[in-house]
Amino acid sequence: MVKPIDWEQLKAENEAIARQEFQGQQTVLTARPLFLQIETTNRCNFNCKICERSHHPPKPHMIDMDIVDMLEENLFPYLRDSSLQSFGEPLTDPNFDALLERMTAHRIHAGFTTNGSLMTEERLEGYVRAGVFLCLSLDGATAETYNRIRPNGNFEAIVARFAQVPRLRSLYPDSGFKLRIHFVATTQNIDDLPAMLEVGERIGADEIEALNLLTLRLPATVAHWSLEHDPLRANQRFREAQEKALTSTVTLKLPPYYDEPDTPPVDLSEARNYILWPKLTDSPSPYPNSCSDPWTLAVISANGDVRPCCVWPYSMGNLHRQSFEEIWNGPGWQKIRRRVNSRFPQRPCKECTLWSGINAGRKETVQKQLPFICRLHSIGQEVARIFRAH
Repeated sequence: MVKPIDWEQLKAENEAIARQEFQGQQTVLTARPLFLQIETTNRCNFNCKICERSHHPPKPHMIDMDIVDMLEENLFPYLRDSSLQSFGEPLTDPNFDALLERMTAHRIHAGFTTNGSLMTEERLEGYVRAGVFLCLSLDGATAETYNRIRPNGNFEAIVARFAQVPRLRSLYPDSGFKLRIHFVATTQNIDDLPAMLEVGERIGADEIEALNLLTLRLPATVAHWSLEHDPLRANQRFREAQEKALTSTVTLKLPPYYDEPDTPPVDLSEARNYILWPKLTDSPSPYPNSCSDPWTLAVISANGDVRPCCVWPYSMGNLHRQSFEEIWNGPGWQKIRRRVNSRFPQRPCKECTLWSGINAGRKETVQKQLPFICRLHSIGQEVARIFRAH
């Protein structure tokens, strides 16, 4: 008789190895990723102004099922979590639900982010029943604000569809389903943040997470929507939303407050990486956070490209031509592990606005506090980038 696989033990052993290798800042790893982000398709039915895809349209791709088979054999058994999206709308992929079922069969806590436009009641009930972690991108509390950022969307129709969640939860109370609203906070919608709690209550959301705008590959006109250009208004709306959340059924997650003129810099000393491992204690890095992504995460694009995180703009290799092991422990990934938590990280890491990155979500605050030698290094990187561009 074949002994059944103890999925939990396999995952726990892999996580213990990953933790040791991260603490030791090893560059060649034995552990497999704990988290996998798979872009099943880069097609999207929206043209959102805050998405780099709208400004740098990719060649349309859907992930090759041979790649999925390889990932299932080599990585699925070790994964804790997986997110099935990146720059496309996953529900445009006809194979999406089948892939989701394959992941949950391996005891992977699978989830995805959707714009919600293609959600049907039947599909939504299936996700609630399966205990999926579903994130709904909703960047406004009114149709007017929402359409300013997502001009292809129908705000009222999407909210009406997700308003079925409370009823569906009552049918499957023990499924573990979780609904989060992703709200990319910008100068165009920050005034709606307090009212987002009411929207969240209407659709039965567990939490709202306000996210920083990722500006790395956006045109200057859109990058200027970053709240670092209006810190007083941003902090005021953060405070109002936090006050309102005290009596709401919805949990509110905010990025760090912004620096304000004539006030001490925001304290980022309590920043933590995504999986809440202890920060490195003997690192020479002057940055407030220790990033663990290069040791725990892999992002698979629909065309087979592999990257170390969602912010990193360059491919480390392609699964049509290389094995995952060759890429995971290849020279590019080793270089990132060697430098991300050092005094001189690579440019995408310095530009990261994720709260789990080395800047703890406040790159402008961190840049002003860096030692002179680190700021000089950044200037050199920018000069080199300009020369390469020309």
